Amino acid sequence: MSATLSYAKALEGQTAEVVKAFLENPNRWKAVIDGKEFPVGTDFMITSRFGSVRSAVTMNADGTPAFDRPEYVEAPFVQVVTWGRGRDGKYYYGVVDQDRPPADQPGNPGVHGHKPVRCRHVIMGFNEKAATGKFETPEDAAAREAHEEGGATKSAVRAVVTYPFGHNPSPSFTPTWGDVVAVEVDLEKLEKPIPDPSEPINGVYFIEGSKLLEMIRHGQADGAYTGVCTSLSALMIHWAHHPEQFPRGRLSSGRRSPWTSATFSLFPWYI
Repeated sequence: MSATLSYAKALEGQTAEVVKAFLENPNRWKAVIDGKEFPVGTDFMITSRFGSVRSAVTMNADGTPAFDRPEYVEAPFVQVVTWGRGRDGKYYYGVVDQDRPPADQPGNPGVHGHKPVRCRHVIMGFNEKAATGKFETPEDAAAREAHEEGGATKSAVRAVVTYPFGHNPSPSFTPTWGDVVAVEVDLEKLEKPIPDPSEPINGVYFIEGSKLLEMIRHGQADGAYTGVCTSLSALMIHWAHHPEQFPRGRLSSGRRSPWTSATFSLFPWYI
């Protein structure tokens, strides 16, 4: 049996009492489209090449329905830990600042009309199969994204490694797993990136590991928020495979981040 079922499959063969108790539970989800409310238990799906949202019911061990929750299915995507070792022997990691309009301002959930929230995170993107139908391996997608967003031309790339199993953005409502790929680069050969103009990327930096960890601790740097879960997950997976790289510098005290682009940018260019 599948871990989750459609409403139709979940309620098929159930007694009238079980069906009534499930559908009348006030915790059930409702589909509302163009202001029209559909009956509880109506199966729905919103879909595109980039993913889908669909109704799903989790079942009890005895085969009765337990609870429902929409599932968000992502198209194939990669989180790219782009890294290199500097002349100083320290490790540097590529991150981008990007506006993420769907996100609420931290501390103000459900408040609309604000400016897009800017986030700082590792390089990431959908597999080309999602956008154009063209097949890419995780390694191909990671190398392309590292080039487009991080300036890692073919001559700058030293190694591309996909970590096993990848990661799940939030297993409570996301069935799909994304790939986590490490792209080692020669920092001396990086070029100014030329990202997709449709993506609101506002900055590209390679940040020394202890400074990046400091920014993550503070939750914000240069007005960009650092708490993007898939980015943090990708970094943790990378450091788990390379414990020698995990930042061991002492973190500063205080709540305000002391880091600005002037103090951590390894290269003179940014977008």
